[in-house]
Amino acid sequence: MCGRFEVDAEEPVYAGLFGELKARVPGLPQKEMLPGGVALVRTAQGVAAMRWGFSRPGGGGRIINARSETAAERKLFAAAFASARCLVPAAAYFEWNRGAGAARGQKYRLARRDGAPLYLAGLYRSEPDETLPAFVILTREARGEPAALHDRMPVVLRQRDCLAFLADAELAEALCGSLPPPLRCEAAERSDRPAALHGCPPQFEA
Repeated sequence: MCGRFEVDAEEPVYAGLFGELKARVPGLPQKEMLPGGVALVRTAQGVAAMRWGFSRPGGGGRIINARSETAAERKLFAAAFASARCLVPAAAYFEWNRGAGAARGQKYRLARRDGAPLYLAGLYRSEPDETLPAFVILTREARGEPAALHDRMPVVLRQRDCLAFLADAELAEALCGSLPPPLRCEAAERSDRPAALHGCPPQFEA
């Protein structure tokens, strides 16, 4: 699962765009992105500001993650998977140790070993009664170091595959299961859990 990620304001996809975004959304850029926050997202048409999380049918929190294995068939995500895929640039994402012992609840930062940006695969849609579109991050079975913390991880695309993911739904489905780039896992300074954050809406994967 991906419940929080880190934004690098110096990353090229963000550079030069924060001025316009800050005028529309006070308080940005945020270094650590929380569910319900606004991020810059790349689509086949360009870069847009979007809010993290689809509203849940019936209300009560936001759906922030979609399982890549079933997203193309599920009613909630099928239309977006077919024609509204996106990339979420990030420096890293965060996970919490769910195991037993002293390390339980410790927060970890996961980033590429080579220091390159993460390109998280996502879907987006328009939201009723909201000015900005909303996005979710696609997840997959965890591989490599992330598997020690959680059985799910975001779909992390290699840069060479990003355009294909945006352009072709069939290729996108295959790329969701491709081998992710190697990630390193480091203990973060803060060890608070996402649910403990003030103002953070309930989070769901679907």
